[in-house]
This record gives sequence, C-alpha cells and structure tokens, in this order.
Amino acid sequence: MTRPVLDFLRKVEDERRRSEEGETAVTPLATAVASAAGRRISEVVTMPVFRAPRTPPPPPGPPMQKIHYAKPADQVQEAKDLLGVWTFKEVGEKTFDYYLAYEGKDSG
Repeated sequence: MTRPVLDFLRKVEDERRRSEEGETAVTPLATAVASAAGRRISEVVTMPVFRAPRTPPPPPGPPMQKIHYAKPADQVQEAKDLLGVWTFKEVGEKTFDYYLAYEGKDSG
C-alpha cells in the first residue's frame, strides 16, 4: 500500500537533488507539496490508493537552468554594492549577463 507514496517521495527527492545541482530550475513536485493546504487530522479523507499530483507541463519559453556557486560573504556584498542590487539572485543574473556581454560569442 505504501509503494505509490514511497515512489512519489523518491521523485520529489530526485527533483530536489537535480535542482540543487543545477540540472533543472523546474520543481513541479516540490511546488505541489509546498502549496498543499494543511488540514486537521479529523478532516482527512483516506483514499484506497495514493495518487500523486500530476506534474504540470514545463513553463513556456526556452528551458531554464540554475547556476549555483558560493563565494566569501564580503566579496558578494561588494558585488551587490557595485552592481546596485539587493539580492544574491540579482548578483548572479547581473554577473552572468556581464560575462556574456564581454566574453560571449557576440562580444566582438
């Protein structure tokens, strides 16, 4: 009886690992789990068979990829200040854009 639940949890864990390793930016299973509404135990209705949530289709547009790295906090703060941004995500996006502008194939 627990096989479908365990299979689903393995898929959620695999999705989390692939996201952390930068293999994918799309995490529909984790999103479904995180968005599930809490219920009192007395309100839970049991099902004879567990049905995992359906995964939505990937978002439109080009496939996206996460990039993840760690640098010393003082250097990251300096980069935030130089770039005029507030978040670590913005630091990554701006430095990536800068790199492609000056080192990419169309940089001249």
